[in-house]
Amino acid sequence: MTACTARNLPGGSVLIGYEEKSGSFTRPTADLLRTDGTRIVLVTSNSAASKHGRAGAGAPPLDQAHLDHLVRSPHWQAWVGPATNEKAENPS
Repeated sequence: MTACTARNLPGGSVLIGYEEKSGSFTRPTADLLRTDGTRIVLVTSNSAASKHGRAGAGAPPLDQAHLDHLVRSPHWQAWVGPATNEKAENPS
């Protein structure tokens, strides 16, 4: 890991951003934990392989700033909320 940041966001969510590098391979990640328990992780790399493949481009298509912005989008709202999951796990 070459870079790592952790931020408390307004509203209580926590955003962790980090970047992994190995040779010419680069993989930035944005990891958001929301107050409702939902976790959203966005990852991109400059490789066609999912993990530490040979770099196919000079840089990933999205940089850390773009991932940090996208992971906070309200469009990632879970289709099934935590209350629905809890009810399914503990039926009355």
